[in-house]
Amino acid sequence: MHTLQRLIIFTRFPEPGSTKTRLIPALGEHGAANLQAELTRHLLNNIKYASEKPGFDIEIRFKGGDQEKMRQWLGNHITYVPQANGDLGRKMQTAFDDAFSSGCKKVVLIGSDIPGINRHIIEQAFLALDNSNLVFGPAKDGGYYLVGMNKPRYSIFEDIRWGSGQVLTSTLEAAKGQKICLLPILADIDHPEDLPVWASVEKNSVDYQKRISVIIPALNEVENITDTIARLSGAQNIEIIVSDGGSKDNTVAGATKTGAAVISSKPGRAFQMNAGASMATGDILFFLHGDTLVPNGWDNFIRSAFDNSEAVGGAFLLGIGGNKTGIRIIEFFTNFRSRILSQPYGDQGLFLKKDEFDKIGGFPEWPILEDVKMVSNLKKHGRFVHIHKKVITSGRRWNKLGIVKTTVINQIIMIGYVLGVSPEKLVHLYRRSL
Repeated sequence: MHTLQRLIIFTRFPEPGSTKTRLIPALGEHGAANLQAELTRHLLNNIKYASEKPGFDIEIRFKGGDQEKMRQWLGNHITYVPQANGDLGRKMQTAFDDAFSSGCKKVVLIGSDIPGINRHIIEQAFLALDNSNLVFGPAKDGGYYLVGMNKPRYSIFEDIRWGSGQVLTSTLEAAKGQKICLLPILADIDHPEDLPVWASVEKNSVDYQKRISVIIPALNEVENITDTIARLSGAQNIEIIVSDGGSKDNTVAGATKTGAAVISSKPGRAFQMNAGASMATGDILFFLHGDTLVPNGWDNFIRSAFDNSEAVGGAFLLGIGGNKTGIRIIEFFTNFRSRILSQPYGDQGLFLKKDEFDKIGGFPEWPILEDVKMVSNLKKHGRFVHIHKKVITSGRRWNKLGIVKTTVINQIIMIGYVLGVSPEKLVHLYRRSL
């Protein structure tokens, strides 16, 4: 079968004295070489599922040793190619050029000294190339551990000071105008002070069936996005994807610093959430607004909701930031309506099985009430459940427009929806009311 996707791994044959030389003072020549060997085997073990997928292959570009030594070290099931001459940029450009010349449609290149790389990162990178021109995995040292593209874009490798702390910044500057996805930040193992990262790596596989992909549509949310993501931390087996709709503030920078994956999308919550879902690797999707805070244990509540075999999705109760009495009344009636009619809104945090999301075609690309329509479509396939814990959504809209006006506007829009008024007319009415 013709290869459509290629994963290229840059590594070095673990020869004592010429491998991981900056770690020799701490580990000795043989210890540094052994660590290089362990890191490479660990990486291959984490991503071995990929080599079994149709239309996908793995190629190792190596330095040191020869093809026979590489086969003796790592086996005969992988293609081995010596790295090209020149600087790192030239080596990478040659690897990409060979892949595209052979007919590949998506190509991702990674290093072998990042213990945090796993199958989810690799899968996410290839999925991102459906909607982005370039994908990068930022490293903590200012470089990148992964780069991928869906057609040749070699200018990003030119005039870069390789080895400096500005590699990623300079590369992103060279890639201006391209649609870029940034994956979570990971640490590499280059210096003695990096060794604790390797020591703390969890080498056991995780339960992929319960992985949760958190998708956050954002637009100019710099004041809220880091707090929203911070409240998600500590949960096990999750990924966080921020789908930015063209923010003019520092939303993207703030989200990137938290370690979340960040992609660019056409503005509009429906477009942004669908774009985020397209690169999600979890079996559960959790859509969360950029100004909403989850309760402690949120991930366990979501997983437990699917203990009921009939459940296809659900939502939390709504909490609104602020101490006004009117806000508490709004909360009460919103949650009463949500439970009785099983019709929550997006600011309550919506979650559902990924296969169900694909089955219903995702969010309808409406300018308003896309969450209401999606839930209606979902309920045709099974039970919608409510978690009796609150997410806390910012009260800024109620504070800005006033509780009464905001409530009246919301009810008019919902009445129009029930009466069959088109989303385009409803959003026009909504914007006129603001």
